[in-house]
Formats: sequence, structure tokens, C-alpha cells
Amino acid sequence: MSKTKKRLIIIGVILGVFVALGLFFGLIFNVKSVEVDFATSTNRVESYQKEDVLKASGIKKGSNLLFANYSNNINKLEKEFPFARFEVVRTFPNRVIIYIYERKPVFRVEDDAGFWQIYDEHLKCLEIVSKMKISENNNDKQPIIKGVNLDLCEKEGEFINNPDFENTIDQILDGVYGVERTDISILSSITFKTNTELNQEYIEFKIGLDNEGTKVESTLVVLNSKYNLTEKVAEGVYIYLSEVSNNPIYVGKLDDVVIRVAGNFDKQNRYAGDISTSVNE
Repeated sequence: MSKTKKRLIIIGVILGVFVALGLFFGLIFNVKSVEVDFATSTNRVESYQKEDVLKASGIKKGSNLLFANYSNNINKLEKEFPFARFEVVRTFPNRVIIYIYERKPVFRVEDDAGFWQIYDEHLKCLEIVSKMKISENNNDKQPIIKGVNLDLCEKEGEFINNPDFENTIDQILDGVYGVERTDISILSSITFKTNTELNQEYIEFKIGLDNEGTKVESTLVVLNSKYNLTEKVAEGVYIYLSEVSNNPIYVGKLDDVVIRVAGNFDKQNRYAGDISTSVNE
């Protein structure tokens, strides 16, 4: 037998093995069941029907589980169901589970048309509502973002593609939540500003609490916001909750209280001039 024939036989055997393995794995790892699991306690997503989720996912029985890429399926689901976050998990050999998590609103932005766009921490637009309906579902409790040129979403279920802004929001949330799991709704507004004279960026927060039906506010100014932002936010919220909101000195003047956390903030030496509390008369 010539070397050429031997080579062809070897190649044929190898190809035959790959074809046989492909058929084997194709049969073994074909999807036989697709399930939907509400992985967290539901509120806004409770109206989502499992049958609708399955249909919108586009994941079919009989498709190959081994080589499937479900990123496009997740994108379709995210657009179809704004208040949900999805995770598709393969359970070998032939089962797919779609986990549904409810997204939590964390801030709102007013668009050019005068509507409020409600976003979660990952910058997904959960809802677009008119000013007349902003009090529904406690959307009016979410802090207002101001002073940022954002390319806002046109439809519910879309995302703002801005990793730097998402990282900033994440740090702000960590700072607020870090104070005894305080909710983000304690903030009434978050304003991004620039001091042109000092060429310095900073963030101004307004902290609001209900006091016998009246919303009172104080202002927290964080300078050099790109440095240690989480700790500065946490310190400002802590000062407000522990020293300002219930202090008789500030009764009736809470809307004039100013808490400043400077750029050289040192959490180990918080009274070294890095933080000041004053009342604007």
C-alpha cells in the first residue's frame, strides 16, 4: 500500500471519528427541557408569564446545548421585560434554566420631552413615565441625576452604554448602602458639577427625609469625586443620619444644612478639617 493511500485512510478514519463524535454529542446534548425560575422575590416582574418568557427567549427544544451561545437570547429578553435581569444556565446534559431577577430602580433622569426615565444600577431603563404618574410605584422616591450629558435610552429595556458613569453610580450605591444598609432613596438628587476656576469636578448630593409629611434636605458636596468616592459618600450619609437629621440644633433648618467632605478626606481622622457641617443663614 502506498504512502498516499495510507495517508488518505488515516485522514478518513480521523474524519469519521469526528463525525461520529459530533453525532453522538449532538444527540446527547440536545435540549429536552427549557424552564423558567423566578430567582428572587417578585414585585414588578410578577406579571411576567413563564410562557411569554419562554417564547421571547427563542431557546428551542432540540437545539444543541453544548455549543449554544445565549447572549443574543438574553438581549432579547432584556428588551422585552424591562424590570427583569436574566441568567441562562445550562444543566447538562439536556436542560436549560432561565433565571429571572428583579431589577431595583436607583435613579431617574428627565429627558428632553419632559418624561422621567427610571434606571437601575446597571443603567438599564426600567420605565419611562410622565410627570403626572411619577408618584406611582414610588418612582418619585428615586434620586434625580442632574448635570450629566447622558445619551438617554429611547425605549424601556435599553441600556445606557457608559462604563465610567456606571462605575460612579456603583461607588455611590456602595457608599449609601454601607451605612447600615441605608436605601438609595435617602438621596433626593445627585448633581455633577465642575468648578471652572479650579478646574475641579465634584458631586453635590441632596439628602432628603420625610418629617411629618415635609421633605427636608441637606447638601453633601464631594470634591475630587474620582478619589475614594465610596468612603466620602458613606461618611456624609453617616454624619447626616447620626448628627444632623435628629439634632435639635438643626430643627427647622435642615434644608440649609451643608455637609462638605473635601478631597483630602481621611476616614481615620474625620475631624481634621476634611469634613465640615454648617447652616446657611
